[in-house]
Amino acid sequence: MLERHLSRIRRIALSHAQGCTRRELLVRTGLGAAALSRLARGGAPASSRPATAPPHTLTEITGSPRERGRMYGRRFRDEIHAFLEREIWKAYAPPPAEREPLLRYAGSCWKEVQKYSQEVADELEGVAEATGLRIEEQVLITLHEELYHRGELPKIEHCTVAGFGPPESLDGATYLGQNWDWMPSVFGHSELVAWRRQAGPDLLGYAYPGLWAGAGMNSAGVALCWTSARDVSIPGPAVGIPSYLLIARLLYQPTLDAAIAEGRRA
Repeated sequence: MLERHLSRIRRIALSHAQGCTRRELLVRTGLGAAALSRLARGGAPASSRPATAPPHTLTEITGSPRERGRMYGRRFRDEIHAFLEREIWKAYAPPPAEREPLLRYAGSCWKEVQKYSQEVADELEGVAEATGLRIEEQVLITLHEELYHRGELPKIEHCTVAGFGPPESLDGATYLGQNWDWMPSVFGHSELVAWRRQAGPDLLGYAYPGLWAGAGMNSAGVALCWTSARDVSIPGPAVGIPSYLLIARLLYQPTLDAAIAEGRRA
């Protein structure tokens, strides 16, 4: 199933006329099995977003967990550095003196990641080695969602997820879809990543720099779309598994039941 969609995506990437949009992520599922259909452009208001954006490319990442991290880090090194500077430091700690508390928070979360999944920890260390960033900086990128919800939400739309299935679907299938509403500054920066794992299902991820699994599906047919909202009873981000690393871990699972169990374990 995954190979069929990868083949289709390669054909799309080779043709501007067939380029997929960036704002829509449509995932078809059946009893927990899913197939990624298309992803769409998004984030910027119509008044400010560029008229066009480059078509998605498909980057294949292979090897052991650490080798995958290094390969990904080398391929997207400049983009990851730019994302850290623009979407983390500029957005949440403009004066350099304010960065240390965020790095301490990331360091605490890193300890939890190491206890939670050695595979994900090795991947993240590989990315950090290739980009030359501190591991705390690399973790901080994956904590973007936690930082994003630490206070009042910015005056932009956030993602929406919708789904339906039998008996509403005429063909008896189950459908799950997501639009990716995010900061105008990331318009045109999303990519498709085929994450080839040596053990367990491969992953086709909708990715941003440093976030190799924003949403997607795996070769076992498990797909994930999501959105989030801030719990106002929580004073600030809690120490734990960063959202984007949890998404990756859930999409590494061979069954829907396993993904649910993994989410509860986190």
